[in-house]
Amino acid sequence: MSNEIETQNAVTLDVKAGNALAEERGYTLPQILALHTKWQQADQDLTFEVFVKRSVTTAGMDNAVVTYWSGMWLAIETAGYTHS
Repeated sequence: MSNEIETQNAVTLDVKAGNALAEERGYTLPQILALHTKWQQADQDLTFEVFVKRSVTTAGMDNAVVTYWSGMWLAIETAGYTHS
């Protein structure tokens, strides 16, 4: 098994780092991967770590994560689905 997960645009995220970040933040791995994909699409001059730290968990939204991205609030469900 590879130690990297391929995300959009063939940029990879180390599996151990992704899992560690998910555990540290209390997110699911699909949420971390979705954040990584959005960061790749528009990094907003942030490192990936800072981009993730700017995201927050929600109350009453089934453990979705929200982040401000490209001029809008983006919700990421536990399965990794994103919507504004």
